[in-house]
Amino acid sequence: MGRLYIPYGDTLSIDASSVCYIPSTILVRGVLEISSDRIFRLNDYSEIIVDSSGAELYFEFNSSLDGNKAGFYFETAPNQNPGGEAYIHGDRIVIENGGKINTQTYTSTTPPYNAITICSNSAERWDGIHFNDINATQIMRNFEISEINAISFNGCGENRAYAHFIDVVIDDIGSFTADTSIPVKIYADESAGCSLSNFDNPISDEIAKTIVHKYA
Repeated sequence: MGRLYIPYGDTLSIDASSVCYIPSTILVRGVLEISSDRIFRLNDYSEIIVDSSGAELYFEFNSSLDGNKAGFYFETAPNQNPGGEAYIHGDRIVIENGGKINTQTYTSTTPPYNAITICSNSAERWDGIHFNDINATQIMRNFEISEINAISFNGCGENRAYAHFIDVVIDDIGSFTADTSIPVKIYADESAGCSLSNFDNPISDEIAKTIVHKYA
């Protein structure tokens, strides 16, 4: 498996439409920047891990990130490690340990506000966006997100973690989940242009309690 490492203080700009063709990991501790009007495509079980305070996955105007492979479970013999059922992840974005998703502030005053797209490039949903052990406010601004298996928040520690969704449309995904044992508050304000719809697994009552503006 290949690995690309972006160290703290460094920025890698995707300034042409690009594809990760082979199983690979991009470990971001600096900034991975997707330039305006460009597409960055995850392919065949690739992942972006944005790990540590100061690390960013940064989107400029009209940029796009997509994937095409979901993960899968397989059985292993009881005497193998791991024994029983194991999981191979598909294409995914992992934000953890203080990392952030960030976007260029839009300049348009009318929709679609130079929308940034996270979607699928195949007929198959991919694994999606997973926030693990975050300790920084996540501001998801100006996104159209669809055709992924999940957006999840897990293990966010002792400090309250916030996710502010501003002008975000989330449509046609598997699930929207949070570890309700931790204090995650999700601000998804309909008056700010947000909508959440078409989930395979409806948002549970426990998850709904963490969403400040709940949709009908």
